[in-house]
Amino acid sequence: MNRIKSLFMGYINRHIIFAVFTILLSTTACNEEPTKSEAIEIGLLFNTWYDSYEEKTDSTDIFRPEGYKEFPPSRFRRRITFNDDGACSWLVLHPADAHYLETGTWKFNGAERLIFVYNNKGEEVHVMKILELNRELLRVLMIKYSYN
Repeated sequence: MNRIKSLFMGYINRHIIFAVFTILLSTTACNEEPTKSEAIEIGLLFNTWYDSYEEKTDSTDIFRPEGYKEFPPSRFRRRITFNDDGACSWLVLHPADAHYLETGTWKFNGAERLIFVYNNKGEEVHVMKILELNRELLRVLMIKYSYN
């Protein structure tokens, strides 16, 4: 009887250890924020990106590239263009719906995955952290965003 009990307990212990290992592995693999060592393919950023606020989560903003889809009508939809020469432009919200494009420059800090956007006076107007970037998606954490 002790032999059967010993075999049964060994069987249970192995399955408990396997279950705990599986849970730990799955929770560490689901970390939303990429590690700093994951390089950004910055060439994918050179595009015009439209705010897909319909997909927004509590902490991140989703932008889709120009031509990705036809967005539903909106009074204002953020838009930002990053050029490979460091120039950029973004749509500015106007209280009378006379939105206009502002131009400036941008810089990328690869180590921190941060995009800094400056107006033509050299003032920092936007700071965003890239969480994910591919041909169809720019997912960012907005650290600073100025509508003017």
